Amino acid sequence: MVLYSHRGDKPINYLGAMKMKKTYMETRKAIKELVLTVGLNGIYNYHLNELNEKGHSYMNMQNAISYFKFSPATAKYRMGG
Repeated sequence: MVLYSHRGDKPINYLGAMKMKKTYMETRKAIKELVLTVGLNGIYNYHLNELNEKGHSYMNMQNAISYFKFSPATAKYRMGG
């Protein structure tokens, strides 16, 4: 099955475009690397979009960000607190 992009100029192989979903633990590891790189308050939508393109779901990303924001075990990753 071949679909075309919203502009109609680029064919998309539907079956080839399907991504394997990442597990929550893989997403949490990716978010941890992101937190160490840009900081917890430095995560923007384009960071999340890049991770989504790699197969991470938005729900898992938001859960992992909440884990780093509120879990006592991750207090060392938060600044000023």
